[in-house]
Amino acid sequence: MSDEATNNFRKSYDEYYREMLEVYSLGFTNQEFRVGDYIIEGNIAKVKVKFFAPEGEVNLQFKCVNIDGVWLVDWLTSQTNL
Repeated sequence: MSDEATNNFRKSYDEYYREMLEVYSLGFTNQEFRVGDYIIEGNIAKVKVKFFAPEGEVNLQFKCVNIDGVWLVDWLTSQTNL
């Protein structure tokens, strides 16, 4: 996702969420989730995500990084429980 209007890779939240629901329906993920609040500090963002797992809700905070105007999950760092 991107906040920059001129970015060719920009997706609205609704577009992104529809894609994630499709991924879920195809079996690539086994948990429904909701993206919550986020904080942006320069090119780093902290995004709250709630997963609805069979064993209960799990709240995580993902670290994202902005590369060339596109926000990507920083998989090199551990994601934290809230």
